[in-house]
This record gives sequence, C-alpha cells and structure tokens, in this order.
Amino acid sequence: MNFDKLKDEWDKDDSNDLQIPISIKNLKSSSHPIDKLKKNMKWESYLHALGILIFAAYPYMLKFKPQLIPVYYICYSMFFVISAYYVYGFHKFYNSLNHYETDTKNSLLKIYYELQVNIEKYKSFGFLFLPLGLIIVGLHVYNKLLIKGKSLDFLTDKNIFTITFASVVIIGLIMFTINAWVNFFYGRYVKQIKSILDDLMQE
Repeated sequence: MNFDKLKDEWDKDDSNDLQIPISIKNLKSSSHPIDKLKKNMKWESYLHALGILIFAAYPYMLKFKPQLIPVYYICYSMFFVISAYYVYGFHKFYNSLNHYETDTKNSLLKIYYELQVNIEKYKSFGFLFLPLGLIIVGLHVYNKLLIKGKSLDFLTDKNIFTITFASVVIIGLIMFTINAWVNFFYGRYVKQIKSILDDLMQE
C-alpha cells in the first residue's frame, strides 16, 4: 500500500465540505439555555433563602409592638410552609436537569414540558403571597399607628377607599412584576428550547 499517496489524497480533501447534520447542531445548542437556566435557578435559590431570613427578623427590624408579633409570625409560618413546599419542587426539578441527556430529542422534550410546568408553579407560588403580603403591610401600617398613639378609629370612608384603591394598584404591580420576572429569567429559555424543538420536528 502506498501510504504517501494515501496521505496526499487525504490532504487534498477539503474538511470544510463536511456538513454536520442540523439535528446534531440543534441538540448541542440546547445545552446553552439549559446551563443558563440552571445558573439562574441556583442564584435565585440563594436569594430566596436570604429573603426568608430577612422576613424572619422583620418585626424586630421595624420594632413591632409586642401584641403584633404573634400575628406576624402566624403569617410568617404560613409563608415558610408554602415556600418549603415550592422550593422542594424546584429543587427536584433542578436536580433532574443533571440527569437528562441534552443531546437527545426525547430528553429535550421532557425538559421543555417540565420547565413550562415549573414556570406555572412559580407564578402560582408568587400569587399565593399576595394576601399574606397585604396582611404584613397592614401590620406594618398598624404598628406605625400604634407607635404614634393612634388607632384605626380615625379611618373614614374616604380613607378606606384610598386604602382599597392602593391595595388594588399594589396587587396589580406585584402580578405584573412576577410575570415580568419569570419571563425574563426563565421564559426566554423556554422560547430557545422551543425553537430548537421546532427545527427538529421539521426534519
């Protein structure tokens, strides 16, 4: 066998002519949004833990009156239990991402489905805190009144209307913020994975 001739023929081949199948390229590119997704989830878990600690010390930071502290911690215990339930679910999803093979179409489909489910869970998790948040704000306002030596007797129909209107506005802003936050941190990765899957389905 003429190895020199074989080598010359090999060198003449243009390696740029080799085409990687689009399906392989797309599946490989799916690892990028998933890696970003995991990074955001990890960062947000630290942020959530910090928030739980801050809220635990909230009555003492703002010097709540002693009679309001038990009421606050009843609300806080509800917040803690709900948080624990949802955080456990998110943690399971985060760990499951490590066991999927992102270079297979079926795994990518499963990730896409579970990501959508967990995004909806995340939104419901945020919306559940709306009533608790309003109660905590109400306790904060009432505490300020007690510090000033006032009570709720001063409330008039006009004040009640103002408070109700402000509450509705705050709820609307919180709902908008939750949706914007979820779409910014997670929604774009859903779109990226969906785009890859669409390309794969067309092949």
